[in-house]
Amino acid sequence: MHSSTLNCFVANRVSELQMNSVGINWRYVPTKQNPADIVSRGCMARELLNTMWFKGPAFLSRNTESWPEEATKTSFSKLELEQRKPITLKCTVGVTDKNIVENRFIGRRGIPYRIYCDNATNFVGAQAQLNELKRQFFNQQSVSDLEQFGSVHGFEFRFIPPRAPHFGGLWEAAIKSMKTLLVKYISQSNLTFEELQTVVIEVEAILNSRPLTPLTDDPNDGEALTPAHLLIGTSLKTLPEPQLNVIKESRLTSWQRITYLKQRLWDLWRRDYLHTLQVRSKWLEKQENIVPGQLVMIHDDNLPPQQWTLGRITNTSPGADGRVRVVDILTKRGTLRRPVHKIAPLPIE
Repeated sequence: MHSSTLNCFVANRVSELQMNSVGINWRYVPTKQNPADIVSRGCMARELLNTMWFKGPAFLSRNTESWPEEATKTSFSKLELEQRKPITLKCTVGVTDKNIVENRFIGRRGIPYRIYCDNATNFVGAQAQLNELKRQFFNQQSVSDLEQFGSVHGFEFRFIPPRAPHFGGLWEAAIKSMKTLLVKYISQSNLTFEELQTVVIEVEAILNSRPLTPLTDDPNDGEALTPAHLLIGTSLKTLPEPQLNVIKESRLTSWQRITYLKQRLWDLWRRDYLHTLQVRSKWLEKQENIVPGQLVMIHDDNLPPQQWTLGRITNTSPGADGRVRVVDILTKRGTLRRPVHKIAPLPIE
């Protein structure tokens, strides 16, 4: 036995004994026959006369061949094995039928032959679902229905090259900048699973609120098509919330911290998104001028999440080189005048 394999307190004592007993053979002493355990476990002085404290264990008077040996191989009875069953602990958000028997349990312990459990309704429900699934697998009519359904309905996988996310085009471009911000500003926030899920859903709403293209060609219509129109048929709305960037994050409640993170991500992502729509190639490529009737987004640093200021160009003011420098924009709040670097055309025109 090496002292490094023991706890610190015991290791120090064992190490000292081993150093001071070089050349001495150590033998095994069972716990019930060890005099040292009498005092270490508590014993009154008057009780020592009735113990083996003064005489030592009885096997010392016998031949050394009959002294007890350290157990190297232990055979357990069925009852002892029942008491020594290994334990598996698992954390779950909620216990449902799908959480009972799953790949994580099978991956740890293999496929079970028999499962013993209490009579909780979720376990009973899991058994019923598994039995029903087994019955359907061996039912010829179910197999025939599945084959018929698969012959009519199905989908096909199309893969882009590995390690080339830029081949994803539209779906990758929409989440690239937001994914960077999520990792940067949330990785140290110590959110719970529920809090993180709430933030991600809020971020999803922000991404699906971005304007894509005008809904109509009507110059008086300032509405734009968003991804939310394709999902639910209308634009996504959000409840008015107070600005929390003036309060220290350490003083915020759990819900306020989620709101603060959403507002922070919105401000940063919206700015980056508008800048991507304003990419200019200077003199290398000729770009078309802003024209009256065009639907544009207007820079506004004080907008709450999922709110975009849209407007139609009503008048343009070109410079000496013929390039438009200032525009008049018709919005819901009236006509505004802005320089062209404060507006951005919609990504799809």
